This record gives sequence, C-alpha cells and structure tokens, in this order.
Amino acid sequence: IIERLAQKNTELGEKIVQELAPHLLKKEVEEGQDADLLDLLMVKLKPHLPAIDNSMRLKLLQSRRGAANDLGYYLLTDHTNPADLTMRQIVRLGSTEMAATRQWVWQYYQTNIARIKYEREESVRILDSKWEDTRDFAFGFFRASFTENDWTPEVLVSICDSVNPPVQNFGKELITTFFKEENGQQYLLQLSQHPES
Repeated sequence: IIERLAQKNTELGEKIVQELAPHLLKKEVEEGQDADLLDLLMVKLKPHLPAIDNSMRLKLLQSRRGAANDLGYYLLTDHTNPADLTMRQIVRLGSTEMAATRQWVWQYYQTNIARIKYEREESVRILDSKWEDTRDFAFGFFRASFTENDWTPEVLVSICDSVNPPVQNFGKELITTFFKEENGQQYLLQLSQHPES
C-alpha cells in the first residue's frame, strides 16, 4: 500500500522515507524488523531515498546498527556529493564500524589530495581514528602525499598532541624529517608542554 501511495505522490513518498529512516537507528522491537524496514526503504521506496538529508545519512553511517549502516552507505555512495560534507564529517566517517565506509574515506583522500592539503588542520584528524586500518592508511597517505611545503609547525605539533602513542611517534617522525631551523623556537616552546617529547 505504501509503495503504491508513494508512486502516485512523490512528496508523500519523500515524507515516508524521512519518517522511516530514523527507525533503523533504534533497537528492533521484533526480530526481523530491521530487515523488513530496510527492504521497504531500499526496494519499494528506493526512488524517494535522496530525500533523506545529509544529517540523517551521517547518523545512519555512524550508527552501530548494521541495517542503518547499509542504508547510509547506499546513500553515501549513490546520492551524496562529498563536496557537501565538511572535512570533519569525512574524517569521522573514517572511524565508523562499517569497513566499506572507512574504505570510501580512504578513496576520497586519495582522489582529493588538493582538498586534503588545503584543509590539512582538519584532514590530519583522521590519524586519531579508533580503527587501526584507517590509522595505517593515514600514515601511508601522509608520508606519500605530503611534502615539506604541505606541513606547518602548528599541524605537526597538533599530531604530536595526540593521546595515541603511534600517532605521537608519527608526529615526531615528521618534525624530525621536516625540521626547519627558523621554526626551532616555535617547536621548542610548543613541544615543551609535552614531557615525553
């Protein structure tokens, strides 16, 4: 019935998907509820899914619920313009449960190097992902894609500010590699706040 109504009235179809999608974020009341709801949304109401806004798409992707992730990932890859996402939002997707979403972020970094460099203060935050695979990707990416001119003392020190020891070590490696004598006093002052540096 819902499918037929949505076919006849696009505005109603869009309203229905906007109302139903948030239910995937909640615990199932009955077993199989998520699968049924996902089928309704992704099969019977699929033409109306672009009406789900970016805010809800991100909530679906960041959820710990598999069905929510599935819908969020479909919307991310088929109906989301990454230019409409902030760099911080993209970085956060690098810490999501769904491996495919994390890999989407890696691919985005590799194909949008100019933006990653331009927004480096935010883009380096991916180093603090809770997932080791994303951190490993980020270490390799920044080693291969960033040169001396892409780093500022502030960004390098911000990496050293991480609470994650491998990230701190990476920051020290970068400072050692790209040290410039004229920035020595700035490094000394900022790193003096790090007893272990």
